[in-house]
Amino acid sequence: MISVITRQYGKLENAEVTNISITINSYRVSIGVAKGHYCSPRECQGINPERQQVEVCVIDNDGEYATKEIFQKTFPNNKTIYDDVAPFVTTNDLIKVLSFIERL
Repeated sequence: MISVITRQYGKLENAEVTNISITINSYRVSIGVAKGHYCSPRECQGINPERQQVEVCVIDNDGEYATKEIFQKTFPNNKTIYDDVAPFVTTNDLIKVLSFIERL
């Protein structure tokens, strides 16, 4: 099952999407897209932001951070994540992470 939740900040006429949350196979993937996240570009883009890179956090079924584990398994030779969030993740890498989780 895949569910998608978006969060926005502000009144509708000047709202900004700040976070997208996708649940796949008991993992919640949080994608930060606002100026306070590790994304690019960082300026406000309203309710339809276009980012080249986004911040990604993976939470497992027990509510524990699984970002490091998932990124290390998805990219065993070339992605090192030292924190609970992965900064500046490209579209291609995000798709690889989501595909990896979908196959679990």
